[in-house]
Amino acid sequence: MTWRQTVAKDFKCTLVTPQEEILDETVIYASIPSWDGLIGLEPMRAPMLVKLGDGLLRLDYDKGGSRHFFIGGGFAQMQDNELSLIANEAVAADQLVKSDVEKDLKEAQDRSAIAEDDITRKARDINRGKAMLKALDKIKDGI
Repeated sequence: MTWRQTVAKDFKCTLVTPQEEILDETVIYASIPSWDGLIGLEPMRAPMLVKLGDGLLRLDYDKGGSRHFFIGGGFAQMQDNELSLIANEAVAADQLVKSDVEKDLKEAQDRSAIAEDDITRKARDINRGKAMLKALDKIKDGI
């Protein structure tokens, strides 16, 4: 048996939120939205722990095809050829409706905020809406 034959060609990926387990599958590649940019992960990646930002999670499969999710914050850990994503929010991209996202973004932008907590929440909602729209555009463009 050669070295090439013993190298893993896939890895386990789990995605959970505080409310539910979204997926537990085997993938060959994952593009995750860290707080400071996208990170691409392949099998046998060195261990890492990273804070997630708002953005598009892309998972590629051995038999072809990809799945996309909007991720809203959390943490990701890669260890022992397993990727664990613990997200504050995770929505399958096919569940997002662009007109609804645009409506929510407009409402957040129009909402008045005086107290510090309200200002923080307004900024978070605006950033979330913009990130969702960007994710939808990426999917539409085939990325």
